[in-house]
Amino acid sequence: MRPSARRAHPVVVAIAVLAVGLGAAVVWRGLRNTESGPESLTLAQLAFGQEDYSGRRVRTGGVVERFGPTEGARRLHYVIADEADNRVRLVGTDPASYVGQAVEVVGRFRMTETFGRTLEVERIERR
Repeated sequence: MRPSARRAHPVVVAIAVLAVGLGAAVVWRGLRNTESGPESLTLAQLAFGQEDYSGRRVRTGGVVERFGPTEGARRLHYVIADEADNRVRLVGTDPASYVGQAVEVVGRFRMTETFGRTLEVERIERR
């Protein structure tokens, strides 16, 4: 039998299969962990990196403000804002009871041409 035609020893094959499987498990766990925990970001980071963070779960904070037709908005909506007036619109919840208060918000951040910076709220808590 020629040396190049020899078959790999079954133990070597088993070790190689195990190594590939473990490597895939480590990569999968890393991807899953990235998705599971929200990334803590300031409103300024979201404002200046809005395209980079769009679609990610984030944790951020600010003061809840109300905007309606009397403030020049087309319809009633709520945002969180910081001292530098960086804002993110809150959707998927009614934060009316938090107006004027500092809050921490967890949710999925989105940046779109139509709605600007929005946060699909999963959780909102007073600070």
